[in-house]
Amino acid sequence: MTADEYLGQYRLIEAEIKQREKLINRMRREIFSGPTDNVIANIDGAIRGGNSNYWDDRSLEQYKDELGKQEEKVKAYRKFQMDVIKQIDSMESRIDRVILYSKYIDGLTWEEVAKETGYSFGYARGYLKSVALNHFFIKYNKQFYKINSK
Repeated sequence: MTADEYLGQYRLIEAEIKQREKLINRMRREIFSGPTDNVIANIDGAIRGGNSNYWDDRSLEQYKDELGKQEEKVKAYRKFQMDVIKQIDSMESRIDRVILYSKYIDGLTWEEVAKETGYSFGYARGYLKSVALNHFFIKYNKQFYKINSK
């Protein structure tokens, strides 16, 4: 895995955290107020009827287990984010930190990174990007890991 691929996971994970947090909140509401029609359809017949029916013990436990799995995934994603921030923060070069934060954490375009740093677009996207990613790779490549979204 390259440094660009490793760091590129950050923005996708941020989006996935938001999606999973919505799911977790909906699941928590449904545990306390009973399943909705969407949940009933997805439980594969474990619950019969509409909103007026409540969980049976088996279905409720399965749903709580799935909720726990979703919470663990979000926890792993947040750990990854914190790892990346700590890694970038520990880079020796200030310009490397600015380049990596701007692009991979803040999600700026290379045009915006160039404006932020005061360098030309070509220099920022070419040389500065290459140097920052190379320094990051040399320092952390043995610690790269891919986040599994399943």
